[in-house]
Amino acid sequence: MKGWLWRVPVVITLFMLPGWEGMAGNNQPDRWHVLKRTLQDTFYWNHVHRDRFYLTLYYESFVSKQGIVLSSLIDSILHAYGLTPVDSVIMPELNLVVIELQSAYPLHPETIIRVCKKFYALRDHFFTFEPVPKVLKPLCPIPADFQTAPPQNTWTHTLSRVDSAWCFTTGGNEWIAVLDDAIDWFHEDLSEYSVAGYDYADNDSDPTPPAPNSHTHGTAVSSIAIASIYNNTGIWGVVNDSLYFAKIATDAGVFGGSPTVQAFYDILQMDHIKVINMSWGSYGYNATEHQILRALYDSGKVLISAMGNSGIDQPFYHAALPEVIGVGSASFFETTADYPQAGVFKAGFSNYGDHLEILAPGGVYKDLQGNNHLVRVAQPQNSYAWSSGTSLSAPFVAGVAALVFSVNPCIDGKIVRKIIQETALDLYPPGKDTLHGYGLIMADRAVKAALPIYLTRASITVIPTACGYCTGALILVPDSLYNGLHPLYISWNDSFSDTLFSETEFHVRYGLCEGFYSIHAYDSTGCGDTLEIHIPCSTDFLSASSVLTSSLSVRKAGNVVYVEVPSESFLPLLVVIYSLEGKIIKQHRILFPGIVPIAVDLPSGVYYMALYTTNRDAVSLFPLKID
Repeated sequence: MKGWLWRVPVVITLFMLPGWEGMAGNNQPDRWHVLKRTLQDTFYWNHVHRDRFYLTLYYESFVSKQGIVLSSLIDSILHAYGLTPVDSVIMPELNLVVIELQSAYPLHPETIIRVCKKFYALRDHFFTFEPVPKVLKPLCPIPADFQTAPPQNTWTHTLSRVDSAWCFTTGGNEWIAVLDDAIDWFHEDLSEYSVAGYDYADNDSDPTPPAPNSHTHGTAVSSIAIASIYNNTGIWGVVNDSLYFAKIATDAGVFGGSPTVQAFYDILQMDHIKVINMSWGSYGYNATEHQILRALYDSGKVLISAMGNSGIDQPFYHAALPEVIGVGSASFFETTADYPQAGVFKAGFSNYGDHLEILAPGGVYKDLQGNNHLVRVAQPQNSYAWSSGTSLSAPFVAGVAALVFSVNPCIDGKIVRKIIQETALDLYPPGKDTLHGYGLIMADRAVKAALPIYLTRASITVIPTACGYCTGALILVPDSLYNGLHPLYISWNDSFSDTLFSETEFHVRYGLCEGFYSIHAYDSTGCGDTLEIHIPCSTDFLSASSVLTSSLSVRKAGNVVYVEVPSESFLPLLVVIYSLEGKIIKQHRILFPGIVPIAVDLPSGVYYMALYTTNRDAVSLFPLKID
């Protein structure tokens, strides 16, 4: 089982649940409850994650000779259904190993039941397979009508995880500009956030349609981005930010020309507008408009444009410009077929090519019965319709860009664009390709990646200095505060500095004397956080408590160092002895429990001893003195 399992973070739980061994009768967990579910049990399926699962097996099977066979079996089942391990919890005292799995898209309930049956057939080794429950929190304000709506009404948001992003933000402090034919800004789902606009074609302040039920495109596009989320009416936008609508089409529906140029130029002067959506385009390149778009891009705005609906590999402007995010449409087929027949695909009508940057919902949702569902949009006169096209995919990305802006005041359009690229769900083939760009937009990943740095939320361990020596140390594990999309810079008030290039790295400083220090962490945006740290003085060289020393015993006999590892909490360890300058002196891997000599014939002096799990997930560091 050491293959994929040891590549994910491991957490050891060192406690016994009261009465676990004596549980019987009605107190027994309903291990295989998933097999009792039916497709009609919609209340249950709506309250669990259909793209996250627990696979729980018995610890005794995991560590037995059958472990390698089980590992191979698990790999084959997970591969068949497109499931990937993302985390694990090993609990020897409970005789359980919990592996959290993730799917690239929500599985149909029938598929989940089928996977469960695979593991049920091996129930002597597996405790259960089940979806992770959705936790309802006051801080995660999912609208009540969204939670109870049928999947054909919500598939766009669940596929791109917009509903999960709402746990962090629904916007409210940014502006989106939509350039299109017209908007019914008195619509019940748009009036709250459609607060400004101009008719550049007729040179007046009324961007509404010239006649009822005409010029419906702009209303539909705007509703995808900013329709009211909490009014218990109609549909849900991606973000609830203020909308500036620029009507650039004549009453006859003709786009282009000086109205577009004037709208671009006016928006360039509006610093409060961060996102610009263009759900239209042309196969003809225009240098004049390109020059203005370059200025908009350089000003820090995010430019988003539809790829076009001809299903061809041909540059479509302005989506093909290097300053613009070209958005294609994604479809989702929910079937009982095994992976990869079910899943996310580029919609057939969506243009593609090297200039395609991202996919977003805008195609077809095919349910288990083979019914096709489009995207629900607002239309003039408080009406709604079903539609599709890259015109609808672009405002999904615009809305996500606004969500990203809302959580971090330091980022600009270039960083938002990079975040959207690097947090997308990569679709086959791996990496950016002409059919999918960087992949399917993932709203929650993008928002989490943009969260600002807070050192107070970091995992920081302070090692006291031995009195009379400078043996203090500090370990800063930034994975709780740093997204890894750009370097994290750390500077101290005594001019010491460090740079972390990956969220898997951690910052360690050795040789600290007693005193107060100031640490500043910031990223390439210049935003960051500062923390004051006190390194105290201790008369005990082993005074520093740690993650692992509660279950380990460190001993000295002259210049020989031993580590005693009890069998009941055994986990493979790496032991490293450093000099005060951070140079590695000795390394030793502990693969079996017992009393293990770590270092023999160490010269007299003061060192650091560090204990790591096999993937350096948990760290213990303390000073060591050899007489």
